[in-house]
Amino acid sequence: MKNRLTELSDSEFLSFLYSERDREESLTSYQGWSIWAIWGAIVTVTIAIYSILSNHYEEILILNTGYILSGIFAFVLCYRPYFLFTTSLVSRERGVDYKKVKYLKDVAPNSYLWFTLIISICFSVFFLIIDKAGFWNKITIGWIIVAMLNIVGVVACRINKDKIVMAGFEGLVFGEKRYDSLYYGVVSGVLSNVWLNSLIKNKGRIFGNPDFELAVCIATILILLYLFLEFKSREKISSRMDVLLDDFIYKYRDKSDIYHQMQVLHMGYSVLEVCSREVYQLKNSFKDFEPQKEKVEEYNRHLSNGRFNINDIDSYIHVMQSAFRFIKQLKIQSEALERKIKQIENQVPRIEEVEEYRGLLIIVNKLLEQENNVIKMIYNVVDQMDDWIKNRELEVWEGSTREFLETRNYEPKY
Repeated sequence: MKNRLTELSDSEFLSFLYSERDREESLTSYQGWSIWAIWGAIVTVTIAIYSILSNHYEEILILNTGYILSGIFAFVLCYRPYFLFTTSLVSRERGVDYKKVKYLKDVAPNSYLWFTLIISICFSVFFLIIDKAGFWNKITIGWIIVAMLNIVGVVACRINKDKIVMAGFEGLVFGEKRYDSLYYGVVSGVLSNVWLNSLIKNKGRIFGNPDFELAVCIATILILLYLFLEFKSREKISSRMDVLLDDFIYKYRDKSDIYHQMQVLHMGYSVLEVCSREVYQLKNSFKDFEPQKEKVEEYNRHLSNGRFNINDIDSYIHVMQSAFRFIKQLKIQSEALERKIKQIENQVPRIEEVEEYRGLLIIVNKLLEQENNVIKMIYNVVDQMDDWIKNRELEVWEGSTREFLETRNYEPKY
């Protein structure tokens, strides 16, 4: 089916790109916040902190302020999923194509993980240094556990960055809903214990307490900084749109290619696009092996006709060892492709109804059939070589030809 957008004139398509870029900037602003609004709020709260310190410097207890701040942050981070759910009710909906997939690196909550990791480390160190009377308490231990859990989350996101996930899911750490639910549940459980014990540690009243006012202001600044990080991370689509605009205007990139990149940014990748690298690797491997394949076929004919010459042993060993290396490489590549297809099957609902998926299976089955035929041919030549050596009672090498080719270097014995 033709795409009407790619059939627009250059000027019309350029206007479309500009309007989409402006729309993305509008949609990706964090609940109406802009960068200037965030920094303006930070300056205002900083002035409020200066006012509190100048008026109540002698009354402020650093440790008590730290416990109140710990309670505020633990509470906010503990109930973050509920805050996100509430904001999702008032945010504008976006279209989702559930036949598409994304990579974990595209949906991982990197800002949240790094922000929480830094906060938890700061609180752990703060209480270990400041609370000399009882630093090894539930609050300090809790923040240390939260820091360790966030390190696990950051490492998991890094290791599994190329893992395939369903389009429409955001904030995944492990790429599996059950593991992510368990992870967030454990983190929230630890944080609930932290905020409860932190507020119990508070000495004095809440309202009119300079410790509480200072803690609220510091928490506000840090939350605003977190909003700034979220805002910048959400700008990646509109920033990418600027790159596409430059490519179209200055590099004369094709409209179909530009539109395809826009689809990937908004909706994700098709199943064929996700597996294209592995498919091309397999195809290129077969192409690169073609000269050796012809030589293997030649040996196959000579061995079948009884015309193999013992003087060709060195050449035979060189070619067949190269063939065995090719088999190992082929198996690694085909297993990687099969794992990726399995991930797609687990993520995309009713995948068997997707036409691209059926087309992909046809391509993959042909490649696997080609792989099996090549492997059978190579092993057939090796078996014939074994018979050829046994029939002539030669002692060219010890053991079977296959074991020799797979495990040892060749040293002529004649």
